[in-house]
Amino acid sequence: MRYLISCLLAVITFSLSITPTIAQQRGNRPPPTLVGDQIRQETASETTAIVGRFVSTRSGPIATRVAGAIDNVLVEVGDRVKAGQIIAELATDRLSAEVQRRKALLELSNARIKTAKASLKLAEQSLNRLERLRNSAAFSEALLADKQREVERSAAQVKEVEADNARALAELKLAQVDLDYSQVKAPYPGVVAERHVEIGGFVGLGAPIVTLIGDKALEIEAEAPTDRMGGVQPGATASVMLGAASSSIKVRAVLPRETGVSRTRTVRFGPLPAELEKLAIANAAVTIHIPIAAPETVVTIHKDAIIRRPAGAVAVFAKPDQEQEGLFKAEIKSVDLGSAVGRRFILKEGASPGDIAVIRGNETLRPNQAFKLVGNQPTGMSKR
Repeated sequence: MRYLISCLLAVITFSLSITPTIAQQRGNRPPPTLVGDQIRQETASETTAIVGRFVSTRSGPIATRVAGAIDNVLVEVGDRVKAGQIIAELATDRLSAEVQRRKALLELSNARIKTAKASLKLAEQSLNRLERLRNSAAFSEALLADKQREVERSAAQVKEVEADNARALAELKLAQVDLDYSQVKAPYPGVVAERHVEIGGFVGLGAPIVTLIGDKALEIEAEAPTDRMGGVQPGATASVMLGAASSSIKVRAVLPRETGVSRTRTVRFGPLPAELEKLAIANAAVTIHIPIAAPETVVTIHKDAIIRRPAGAVAVFAKPDQEQEGLFKAEIKSVDLGSAVGRRFILKEGASPGDIAVIRGNETLRPNQAFKLVGNQPTGMSKR
C-alpha cells in the first residue's frame, strides 16, 4: 500500500512539472497567417434567371430577281457561303440576246442623233447665208421665216432623238441588270439551311432559291416576366451563361407588347461578346440573369467570411494591433446580411467599406487573438 501511494505521488509531481512547459510552448507559438478580403462598396442589383435562345439577325429565303429556268445550283444544304458568292445560275440565252438587241437599238439611236445634228447644222448655215443677203434685192422675208422654222424643227428633232437615245441607254442598262441577276448571289455570309429548286426548274420573279441563316450575325432573344423586369431597359447590363462560359451583355431592345397568357415581354440582347460569339449556334438555349430592379450602390462581404451561429451571423474582422506592427487582432462582430450578389452578400450592418474580413481560418479565432494577414489588405491601413 505504501508503495502504491509513492507511485501516485510521483505521477502527480511529474504532471505538475511539465504543465508550465506545455503552457509556455503554446504561448511561444507564432501567430497564424490568415486570408482576408476587403469589404466593398459596389453597384449591384438583384437578378432573376430566364431562358433565351440565339437568333439570327439575318436569315430567310434568298429569292430571284428575274424569272427564268434554273441552269445550275452551286450549293447544297449545310454549305457555308460568303457574301457575294454565287448560289445559283439561271439560263442566260434570252437575257444575253436582249442585251445585244438593246445595244443595237442604242447604236441606231446614236446614228439618228448624228443625222439630226447634221440637218440642224445645214439649216443654220442656210439661215445665216440668207440673213447676210438682208440688204440685197434677192432677200425675201418669207424665205427667211421658212428657214427660221426649219432651224427650229431641226433643233426639236435633235432633242427628240437625244431623248430616244437616253431611253435606249436606260433599257440597255436594265437588260444588263437582268443578265447580272441571272446569277443569284448570297447577300450576306451564312449557312444554307434549305434548298428550294433543282436544275431545269422554272422560277418566277421573287421565287426562293435557298434559305440562308446568317450565323455570324446573332443576338439573344428571351421572354421576360413583365412583373420581374423593373431593371430591364435598353442599355442595361445582364449576365449570360452558356455551359462554362459566362459574360455580360447589353439589353438592345424591349418590344412594346406583352404576351397575354404568359405575361411576358420579348427582350433582345446584343451584340454578342467575343467569348460567346464563337460558341453561339442559332436556336441554342442560354441562361440569362436579368436585373429585377435598377442597379443600386451597396456594401458587400465575401461569403466565406460569414460564420453561422444560433444567435445569428457573425464575421471576424482584422483590427490592427496597436503594439506590434504587421499583426492584427480578431474582432468578432454580428452582421446583418441581405441577398446574395455572386460570391458575396449585401451587408446591411456590421462593417464599413475598407474593413478587412477574415475568409480563411476565421472559425478557429478567439476574440483579440493575434494573427498575420495576407490577401486583400489595403496599404496604409489606419489603425483604430
